[in-house]
Amino acid sequence: MFTFEIDDLHCMSCVNNIKDAILEHDAAAEVNGDTEKSEVYVKTIIEESRIKEIISQAGYKLSE
Repeated sequence: MFTFEIDDLHCMSCVNNIKDAILEHDAAAEVNGDTEKSEVYVKTIIEESRIKEIISQAGYKLSE
């Protein structure tokens, strides 16, 4: 399971946008989020670096 901190994760719509983007690459992925912590939790077969790319391509910035 990977945990990513996202700068502009304000609502569940944002989480769902990220989830949809990841599911396009791995239909069996599990994606959840916590908007209070600005975190997304991803369980997938996709490599971490690729997940980061997918999140960025969906329009979200990973926290440094």
